[in-house]
Amino acid sequence: MNRLPTIIATLIISTIFFLSQTIASPHVELSSKQQKVDLKSYIDLFFETGTPLAVNELLSPEIQQQFTPFNGSTLRLSSPDETLWLRFSVHNPGSNHHVVLQLLPDTVSYYSLYRLDNNQPVLIGHGGVATPFHQRAITIPPLLENIYLDEHSQNDFLIRLQSDQPSDIHLLLHDGNALYHHLSYRSWLTGATLGIFIVLLIANLIFALLRRSPIYLLHTGYIFSLIGLLSSQWGFGYYLYGQNNDGYYNSFIFFAYVAFILTLEMTLFICRLPRRWGYNAHTLIRGLQTANITAFLSLLLFGHTATISLGYLLAIITSLSIILVCLTSYIQQQNRYALFFAITRLLNICAIIIYAFNNSLNSDAYFAGGLIIASIALTEICLINTTLLTQSFHRLRRDTAHEINRAVLYNQKQQHNMLLGDINTQIGTPLSDMMAMAGLLRKSTLNEQQDSLLAQLQNNVQALLNNLDEVIDDSRINNGEIYLNDDIFELNQLIEQCCEGYQQTAEQKRIELIANTQQAFALRCQGDRHRVRQILLILISNAINNTENGEVVVSCKTAFVDDDNANIAITIKDNGRGLSYNQQRRLFQHTSPSQYDAPLATIHRLAELMGGKLSVQSQIGSGCIFHLSLQLPAKAYEIDTSEATNSLYGIKALLVDDNENSRAIMTDLLRSWNVQSDWASNASEALAKLRNKANIQDHYNLILIDYDLPSLNGLQLAERIKDDPQLNQLDHISLLLTSPLITIEVSRYREAGISRRIEKPFDPLQLKLLLAELIRKQNAIRADIQRATLQQNHFDSEKINVLVAEDNIVSAKVMLGMLKKLQVNCQIVSNGQEAVDSITNGHYHLIFMDCEMPVMDGIAATRRIRQWEHKNALPEIPIIALTAHVQSHYKQDSLDAGMNDHLAKPVDIHQLQLTLKHWAPLLVND
Repeated sequence: MNRLPTIIATLIISTIFFLSQTIASPHVELSSKQQKVDLKSYIDLFFETGTPLAVNELLSPEIQQQFTPFNGSTLRLSSPDETLWLRFSVHNPGSNHHVVLQLLPDTVSYYSLYRLDNNQPVLIGHGGVATPFHQRAITIPPLLENIYLDEHSQNDFLIRLQSDQPSDIHLLLHDGNALYHHLSYRSWLTGATLGIFIVLLIANLIFALLRRSPIYLLHTGYIFSLIGLLSSQWGFGYYLYGQNNDGYYNSFIFFAYVAFILTLEMTLFICRLPRRWGYNAHTLIRGLQTANITAFLSLLLFGHTATISLGYLLAIITSLSIILVCLTSYIQQQNRYALFFAITRLLNICAIIIYAFNNSLNSDAYFAGGLIIASIALTEICLINTTLLTQSFHRLRRDTAHEINRAVLYNQKQQHNMLLGDINTQIGTPLSDMMAMAGLLRKSTLNEQQDSLLAQLQNNVQALLNNLDEVIDDSRINNGEIYLNDDIFELNQLIEQCCEGYQQTAEQKRIELIANTQQAFALRCQGDRHRVRQILLILISNAINNTENGEVVVSCKTAFVDDDNANIAITIKDNGRGLSYNQQRRLFQHTSPSQYDAPLATIHRLAELMGGKLSVQSQIGSGCIFHLSLQLPAKAYEIDTSEATNSLYGIKALLVDDNENSRAIMTDLLRSWNVQSDWASNASEALAKLRNKANIQDHYNLILIDYDLPSLNGLQLAERIKDDPQLNQLDHISLLLTSPLITIEVSRYREAGISRRIEKPFDPLQLKLLLAELIRKQNAIRADIQRATLQQNHFDSEKINVLVAEDNIVSAKVMLGMLKKLQVNCQIVSNGQEAVDSITNGHYHLIFMDCEMPVMDGIAATRRIRQWEHKNALPEIPIIALTAHVQSHYKQDSLDAGMNDHLAKPVDIHQLQLTLKHWAPLLVND
């Protein structure tokens, strides 16, 4: 019994000695010169199999005996079920020291680090890719653990390792301060690189907003995806992608696929691929985009382990396909931007290869590989930006050139319009003056031969004016300055009227002109009546001119599409010489065959503008058949006009028209309505008949006045009737018959006493209904209202001083002759400056001011006169504008300058007299 304590003490001492011998392992001797130590030469290892062991169980002698020194070159974890224990010692011969343990690779799933204090294990750190980042000691992807060593201490450590995938294990021990400086330097490099990417991102975003170009927006998204890739690569993904390594890795792959999808979309823009499906490059690009999306979804479903090889393969295929498409675009379209983009894809392939090998490198080489990838990406972005900026510059230069060309064309068009206006002024004004002078001469004492010659002169001048208007109208059509009206017209009657207009010409050539219309019903159409009439007239004139004998047949057929629309087919057939195939091809071009003088190209464009088609069918020696097809809203109708006939029964009408044929047709039409009609061929005859009726206490109920009358036009005749005290008290209705080409403001013909303006050719049925309605209204008004007699203003013409500012000598002489005939004192000046000088140095009651004069035009002269009057507190002298322009904006410009009234050229003596009557009495009283 006395020997038992001795035996127990001996056993305890032996156990302690054994344990101290077994736990002791080759130790690392720290030195101030060492910044990094590889621990593979200082570790003992133990592979745990079967049931997991607790850390305290590892301290048993049986387990400690199983630790063996590592003598190989590579330490490897082969199976997820395998657990590896490592044992190493660190001796710190100096003062307190801070070291950092780094575990490679980053894919180790779990690790636990223990320190042995008095042979008791103490957990000082744990982690791994399966451990959330916020639970790690150092929250960056490299697996790092801080170790603090006391001075002059021997420190023993145990570390437990597990990995879900085969891994080659490396343990490195770093000096804490050296590692801190190293990581700071790496952080500065990564931050600077990412900063450059962010600057490029902002710049491209600004370009996308300024240029509003989708390709810059795509490139901005591409740069953003590269920033996400590099952030994941360098370990900044923890703050963006989640709490574990899987989220970080999945986000890395997500940005990679987004980058490829955006690159494929940019390829469509840079290579200018047509957006159509089939076996083409566009289909290839869309297919690759679909494949990248499918690969990313597979990553989410099956994990990155199953798809990593597929990802590398898809990335290489995508880049090579883009290069192939870009090279094809360069070869076929000479698209050098596609060639530059192909170079960037070569760089992208280099980056993919470096990344594939980069994962197997150590930490420093891994970081260096990342920098190389970032440098390649920066080069790629700069090349793409250079390509886009160059493309934008060339597009901007092209658009600028296009805008300049448009401006030049617009300027040429404006100059062309100004030229037409000048032609209208320079040619139309002298012709108008010739008309006026011929009218003055015809009012003097002439024999019959002289009067006949002057009448012929007036007719020829009027014909020239009409031709000038037609030239201007054709020019507007060719310049696209034509607008279609929406009128209601009767088609059959329109065709008949067009044929009637050329009936006399056809008879002179002994050609039969036949209008074969649908007589079974009336066809009311909705469209531009004037343009349809213009097309028909040109085609009929063309057919008559090219037919020497035989006939010209105009026929019309209608096929209703539905209740409200009809397809109208009009054919004009002649017996002319016919056209060859080549002549038919060039017929509707501006360079048409010489035998056709009519502007067929113009009416061909008109038919297209109306949604129709004009074509020709012909053979040499067989004549031509022109086909005009239109689709218009149309109705076939039969209208009961008995009520309108009763309203028109027994009324008296005066028709004023110088055209004998038109007069005969209209007279027959009125008589068919039981209207008692009378006619006059000119204004003088009409005034005489009206006065004769007034003298016998009778009057006409209706006056139909044609606008185109010799001497006085229809509007001027209406004004004469209104201003005549003997005639304007007669109870009658005045209608003005005009051409659609003549523009008259509603206020003007209303002031002249015109009830309605009717455009020729008119629909007889519509005219009948309109006349009946006006007669009914007049009868209702006559029962309640008695018209007062308008008193004529009398003035003493010899007391009036008139100043005429006119640079055209002929126009000035015409004005001087008219004013002398009216016994008005008159002075002529030739420009605006002379007018201003005359007003400031003389006394005048009225000024007639031409708007377009040399030295100073009439507008500027009027403003100078008004300023002088206001400065000297003088009453304003009435200024009447003289201009050949009839557009409303010219009249408004003269009124804005301070003029009081507007007198259009050619000036008629009666209109001049009315103007004097309006202004002179007040002036003399003043």
